[in-house]
Amino acid sequence: MLLTDSHINITLQENTLPTSLMVLVDYVGIEHRLISPERLLSQGIRADIMKSCDVWLLDYASFSLLYQQSHFKPMEELPEILLLLEENEIDKTEQLELTDNVGVVLLPCIPELFKIQIHQAQKRTLRRHEKKLEIERHSTLFLNSSQAKLLVDPTDGSIIDANPAASALYDKNIESLITG
Repeated sequence: MLLTDSHINITLQENTLPTSLMVLVDYVGIEHRLISPERLLSQGIRADIMKSCDVWLLDYASFSLLYQQSHFKPMEELPEILLLLEENEIDKTEQLELTDNVGVVLLPCIPELFKIQIHQAQKRTLRRHEKKLEIERHSTLFLNSSQAKLLVDPTDGSIIDANPAASALYDKNIESLITG
């Protein structure tokens, strides 16, 4: 079962969908958006993509461009990426440090396998998104609590973090509570 309200973002150097890839995308039966490599570097487009739970298909040339520009945001903060590789491009990936959110699709690909890869990528993206929301929720509870809260390292007893209520209780700023 695919996530019906999501899309596949596709960025290819030629900015056109080759017939072989179009067949695969049609087989999966999910809407897609073609994003040109030039627009890929736009902060607005990248911000939209990073907020989404959409899977992103990139050819090697577009992925390399994104990889070189990743100093703006770490690659692992991007949504799930499926790197589309031709057989002659496999060796090039050794130069790149692929993060956990990057999968590889070797073209040509069997449609059923491609559908499974898209589905698994969507599930991983959704799980990462849900985990991020959970962390934000816990962080908000921690920081906004009216009760003093200290996060303590169990191995050495050092304070890792403190909330504003703890700062007020101990009459110290949070940084001095953490550094001891």
